[in-house]
Amino acid sequence: MIFLFGFRRRVTRLGTLFMMCALCHTPAAQVLTKVRRYFTVFFIPVIPLGTTYALTCTMCGRASQIAPRVAGRYAAAVAAQGAPIPADSCDRPAAAAPEIAPPDQAPAAP
Repeated sequence: MIFLFGFRRRVTRLGTLFMMCALCHTPAAQVLTKVRRYFTVFFIPVIPLGTTYALTCTMCGRASQIAPRVAGRYAAAVAAQGAPIPADSCDRPAAAAPEIAPPDQAPAAP
């Protein structure tokens, strides 16, 4: 009888924060990810073995592991930012478009 088992990781992107990188000291986007490791039987994840969180700098590529409580605060900050508001739905009036003469009319001379 053949018995297939192994390990698998599942990576979930929780959000993106704009903050200072610890390595390159550049303000850049930091990607918050959650990595869960599973024991698999016949390629099906059966038992979760652990969870880790990481921040990855988009400028230099450095990934640093962070504590779960810190990751929870960062995830709450991402959720508080919400989705960007489209320009059409803002409360302020849209800027007036400059008036342009049609191409068949010549501009008036001063």
